[in-house]
Amino acid sequence: MKSGYWNINLKGVENCLQNEQAFCTAVCPFHLDVTGFMDKMQRGGFNVAFRAYHNAVGFPSIVSRLCDEPCKKVCIRKEKDSAVSMKLLEKAAMDYATRTAPNSYNMPLKNKRVAIIGAGISGLACALRLCEKKYDVTVYEKSRRIGGHLWDLLPPDLFLDDIERQFIHETYTLLHREIASIDELQPAFDAIYVATGKGGDDFGLIRDKNGAFATRRPGVFMGGSLTGCDSCKALADGLKVVHAMERYIKVGTMNAPEQPRGTRLRMDRDQIITAPPVVPANGTFYTRDEALKEAKRCMKCSCDACVRYCDLMGHSNKYPQNIADDVEATINPGTLAGDGTIATRFISTCNHCGLCKTVCPQNIDVGEFLLQSHAAMTQKGAMPWAYHDFWLQDMAFANGDQAQLTRIPDKYNGSEYMFFPGCQLGASDVRYVIESYSKILAEKPDTALMLNCCGAPAQWAGEVKLHKNVIDNIRSQWFSLGKPGAIFACPTCKQMFKQYLPEIEGVFLYDFLLEWNCSVAGVGAGKTVSVFDPCASRQEPQLQQCIRQLVAKSGFTMEPLAMEGALAQCCSWGGHISIANPNYTHEMIKSRVNQNDHPYITYCVNCRDIFASSGKPVFHILDILFSLHHSHRPPPTYTARRHNRVQLKQKMLMNFWGKTFKVGQKVNEEGKKNEDEKGFYLKISSRVKKKLNSKMILEMDMEAVIKHCEDSGKKIFDPKTGHFTGHLKINNMTFWAEYLPRENGFELINGYGHRMTIVEI
Repeated sequence: MKSGYWNINLKGVENCLQNEQAFCTAVCPFHLDVTGFMDKMQRGGFNVAFRAYHNAVGFPSIVSRLCDEPCKKVCIRKEKDSAVSMKLLEKAAMDYATRTAPNSYNMPLKNKRVAIIGAGISGLACALRLCEKKYDVTVYEKSRRIGGHLWDLLPPDLFLDDIERQFIHETYTLLHREIASIDELQPAFDAIYVATGKGGDDFGLIRDKNGAFATRRPGVFMGGSLTGCDSCKALADGLKVVHAMERYIKVGTMNAPEQPRGTRLRMDRDQIITAPPVVPANGTFYTRDEALKEAKRCMKCSCDACVRYCDLMGHSNKYPQNIADDVEATINPGTLAGDGTIATRFISTCNHCGLCKTVCPQNIDVGEFLLQSHAAMTQKGAMPWAYHDFWLQDMAFANGDQAQLTRIPDKYNGSEYMFFPGCQLGASDVRYVIESYSKILAEKPDTALMLNCCGAPAQWAGEVKLHKNVIDNIRSQWFSLGKPGAIFACPTCKQMFKQYLPEIEGVFLYDFLLEWNCSVAGVGAGKTVSVFDPCASRQEPQLQQCIRQLVAKSGFTMEPLAMEGALAQCCSWGGHISIANPNYTHEMIKSRVNQNDHPYITYCVNCRDIFASSGKPVFHILDILFSLHHSHRPPPTYTARRHNRVQLKQKMLMNFWGKTFKVGQKVNEEGKKNEDEKGFYLKISSRVKKKLNSKMILEMDMEAVIKHCEDSGKKIFDPKTGHFTGHLKINNMTFWAEYLPRENGFELINGYGHRMTIVEI
């Protein structure tokens, strides 16, 4: 990494299939944008759909009769039910469009002359495109009629009417005479197209493979049935050769590239939802409603799995290349000030759940790219600290003296395993950890305990050095325990260890609980639930099956969610995105809880608490196995989570080692009362508590503000309300408290925080 330049690359983005053609478009002789056509048809836009079709094929009535529908042979829908009937839909576009007349282009005439040999369908198609571009066109036809082999295929009135209609605004010169040699026309013309039809005179020309439709004779091109193609391809040749001819006229080269054939597009056939084909009631053509219904069967094939599955990419409608460009402009802006804000919030809104890579056929890992980008932005000091400051402080608390604990059971010098529950399990409810550890000790009495945060908040915040310090500290504590294996309760913790502490082998608590037959038989009898897999379990199929076995042994009936297992979606906790993009976070949570009406059972406490906060009936698997809670237990506030961690350390030491642990602040069993040894008491109503929690303001911060105001005398008095107001900067945030003195302490009336620093003069 160079000083002043952050070289962050999205690996594999050059292989992104976003712009690959749909299968049908790839085989269409005219390369009709079928996806765009279908989009218009699905909206009932017959006029614009017809215009798209007309622009692609030149002679719509002729093509609609000649086309043998190669698109139907490659339509992936035929693998599920039946291919989309493109031909009938094209006819519907022509039947129901109200504006079918060719457009008139008011363009100046060009002083370039082009000759076309042959007035068959390929020659006429070439003439049409050249005339629309206002070239001086002369068509030579040795017979007395135009249309070539169309006379053998279609009713004359059909194709002659279509030809006349398309040339209604255009003029060309038609000469009925045979050309014996190309020399007759050169150098009178700037370019020549030879389209003499099947078995026609090729004038001894040899195709040049280095250019589209090119011959080895400068300025002379050939195509159509003369080269052995069918009728539709011949017509398409006439339309497409114009590009090569113009290139020659303008720059004098014959090496115009061939239009790419085929497609690298890949689609997951398993995701196709059955939709029976629409058969015309009259047996011949679609009514308007039938056309709309059949058009909606089209999946508009494109490589958009990342946008369909990933919340962030779908919400922003950004594909990998768009993201790479925006991030590059943000990390390495081209402004004189050297600042960029295009994708700052976007980078901080990624959950790093890994779903994008899982669904991408090219394995493009946008999440990992954004994680590296976040670190680069943090390193250059350009990432707003407020996005992650709360979580970093929370991690510091979890790893601090009041909550951190590493210990081996008495009478043992070493341990085969250490229980690593993670920082959030006990924060939600201390009994999750106490009951789990009790069960582990009953089976494996030498198991050590490590209460610690795995460092995920630092990784998500892009704080590389801080994250390394956390990892190094865990490694050091692990050494002190004798290098035991780890028992994990949190999938995210195991994920972090696997990536940054691979030397520590780990298993899941739930595997042991299944082995030890830990279940409550019949508790779920007659109840249907859905298992919500945490995103961190995506690569843990054994864990996913273990949880389902535990749920089944407890008597529940399970209904699968649409997105589970390898397609597990993030609950919104990953990346700690709620501060960077709260509205997006709320929409994500809403999407998760509305997947069905059944209660969820999950094995990530963050998933449990987030869904519970939205009113979704949800259990943690430990609620079931240890009979701890009903599904409507509200999640603890952020303040209560801090108290719970302190209580957890106290209770673990007392219950398992007979030790007491005193902290500066006493808390009761519910973790609700704020009372220290000096008798400070702060009353907070439930309404104010709810507001503080929604703003991620800790009650202890409000207490610190009030203490500071009272001790320093720096406070403002409002005589109308009798309220005092004051502020205090704690770490990076400035907090304000509006409060009232009470007989036994104080009452908090309101509180808020912001990033400004108050400068006193």
